[in-house]
Amino acid sequence: MARRIQSGIGLISRTLALAVYASTVCLVASGCAGLVGGVGIVITISSPPTWSLHTTTAEATGILSVDMVTASDGWAVGLSGNIYHYDGRAWSLHTATTEGATLNRVEMVTTDGWIVGHGGRIYRYDGSGWTLHTTTSEGSNIYDMDSITAADIWAVGEYGRIYHFDGVTWSLHSTTAEGSRLYAVCMITAIDGWAVGMSGRIYHYDGTSWSLHTTTAEGIRLYCIEMVTPGDGWAAGRNGLIYHFDGIAWDLHTTTAEGSYLDTICMVTHADGWIVGDGGRIYRYDGSAWTLHSTTAEGSYLAVVDMITRSDGWAVGGDGRIYHYGP
Repeated sequence: MARRIQSGIGLISRTLALAVYASTVCLVASGCAGLVGGVGIVITISSPPTWSLHTTTAEATGILSVDMVTASDGWAVGLSGNIYHYDGRAWSLHTATTEGATLNRVEMVTTDGWIVGHGGRIYRYDGSGWTLHTTTSEGSNIYDMDSITAADIWAVGEYGRIYHFDGVTWSLHSTTAEGSRLYAVCMITAIDGWAVGMSGRIYHYDGTSWSLHTTTAEGIRLYCIEMVTPGDGWAAGRNGLIYHFDGIAWDLHTTTAEGSYLDTICMVTHADGWIVGDGGRIYRYDGSAWTLHSTTAEGSYLAVVDMITRSDGWAVGGDGRIYHYGP
């Protein structure tokens, strides 16, 4: 927010740090029109950012993932093979895959883009269109992926299967000993990654192999994981359970009062994060505690939240609804 001081002599601009939100305010010694012949102060402060329904797709089918490249370029995918694009003004249906199978996650990597989904299908974006790149030989559902570089990407899914892309080929890297479903993966570096899934199991990658790091005492399935640094991470899942990693151990940090299913975590900084889940509930972390920030008017399921900045983000979910966080 800038304060402008105008008089007959000239214009001085300086930054003010105010903890309030309002409209433009004009304070003058003699008249406000043009601030001519008097001394005036114009203070312009943006409205506080809030979550609001931005659009509902014409198809009104569930959207399961969103990934923003920039504030004016984003992609979302979901049921029936639908792929949506945001151009800075509106979300529109870009294409629908021929197979029409559920698409679980979209990940944009530089000029490349990837989508994983049901039936082991993996789609690639070449800068203009999406095409089926490969189908894994196992043909089992893939639920999540995370990239380190365009030539180092990981994906996880059914039966504890973990896939890797080396820049040329997708291949099955390993299968966990437990063989249970993995819902989410988060890579910190090429030699440090995490995955979570059924029965509260949390797996770690050390640069060579994936192994079971711990199983939470509650044994509840975990749907999401987000690492801020190697020593600071979050995981969440059913019954409103939120876990924290301090560099040594994963411990239960809190349980939401609502007991919601928590599906995605997005940390903007170590002291600012978001979680979304069922019932249209949106939770925020302030560096100390997770609290219910808001609940959408529609109350429909929210699958993913993706923040571009602290004051600009998107969330998607049931019935084709797309929400925006901003002024």
